[in-house]
Amino acid sequence: MNIFLTGADGYIGKHLAIALEDQGHKVYRHDIGRPFVCKGIDIVYHLGAHSRAHESVKDPSLAIRNISFTYEVLEWMRLNRLDKIVFSSSREALSLESPYGASKAASEALIESYCKSYGFGAVSLRLPNIYGGTGEHPDRFVPLTFHKALNDKKIIIYGGKEKILNFVYIDDCVKVLVDMSGYIKLTSHDILSLATIESNSLYSIAKMIVRFTKSKSKIKCLPNRNGETLVYRPPVENTIHSTGSIEEGLRKCIT
Repeated sequence: MNIFLTGADGYIGKHLAIALEDQGHKVYRHDIGRPFVCKGIDIVYHLGAHSRAHESVKDPSLAIRNISFTYEVLEWMRLNRLDKIVFSSSREALSLESPYGASKAASEALIESYCKSYGFGAVSLRLPNIYGGTGEHPDRFVPLTFHKALNDKKIIIYGGKEKILNFVYIDDCVKVLVDMSGYIKLTSHDILSLATIESNSLYSIAKMIVRFTKSKSKIKCLPNRNGETLVYRPPVENTIHSTGSIEEGLRKCIT
């Protein structure tokens, strides 16, 4: 298939592009601000977005840009008679605790309207925290904590011991995203969540990383940052469960 991929320069997008190409697909990479120039596309994977919840609180225009970008993708599809899209949404669309979360919910609503108005087929996959490796996406919690631990630096946890989130290893996330193209039904918009069965406290993850790396790092707890979810446990219904545990994933990061 010919696949148009937005967010191709991002962490998940890079891994997804490789996985799709390994299966023999032709991937046209795209990111925010670039022109839409491809023809003969079979399916669109829309991952491109500004994805920092607390930064969207400081600058809500980032959220508006996310919504506008989704509109641009959908209009480009409509004008070029494309009708299949997989959208990388977020658990933040459920909580609406930040403009970023609102931008994901609004994008889902836009996609829903294009399915009903123009016969699109779509799947929106609400992702939890995605991690993998010790150097990739270095400002995210897991790689940042590995970096701090490997250098015996102080580890800061915003939200402290009460902060509980869900983490899925990058390879598991990519596998599910690749499979999403088979879920698409024209005139239908399915909204699914991806998660491991158990959520974990960031404090317990930091302690595991310190133990695995034999680090001398100390862990400091600070108040949760504005716009960030303090506790997330995935919904029971319409959730695809990744079977890997956080401990297994963390061990993969350092092997």
